[in-house]
Amino acid sequence: MTAGGLATFHDLVAEFVLSPATANVSELAYQLLLSGYESPSLAALIGPPRDQSPQDARDLFASALRELGLSLPDRLAAAATMKRQVARRVTSGQLTSREGAAELVALFQLVEGELPKARQYVGDTFGIARVVGLYYSYDDVDARDSGAIAEIDEAIMWLCGRLAEGEDANV
Repeated sequence: MTAGGLATFHDLVAEFVLSPATANVSELAYQLLLSGYESPSLAALIGPPRDQSPQDARDLFASALRELGLSLPDRLAAAATMKRQVARRVTSGQLTSREGAAELVALFQLVEGELPKARQYVGDTFGIARVVGLYYSYDDVDARDSGAIAEIDEAIMWLCGRLAEGEDANV
């Protein structure tokens, strides 16, 4: 999720919280060092490679955060950060509207059980109800209907602009 150089430290931490098995712990440690943080555990994470299991690396990263007095966001806060990051990738052209909508739907599904029940539409409690609807509307459009696909793409792009700014996309 953090491709293309747009990932901030907060994006990387959010990815760590939501997908600890695939998070790049060395990159997280490096980003912390670049931000002026120092600790023995951080140094161990970016030092010469050792025979270290991914779980050991994650545990060492958690130790580094404790040493620095930092904490991890909860899963919903991490998901909100990732939602903005995916939206930024769409608006910057790193993802197509369809790819971004797919990532947003997958992100929503990852935390859906932790959100309040939908008020009216799927995704409304995560602020992406319209994105969800538009994403599934691709299935209803003939693949040769470039005009209809372009309209969906444009609407998703506009909604991603709102999400990138931290606004709701249920409008």
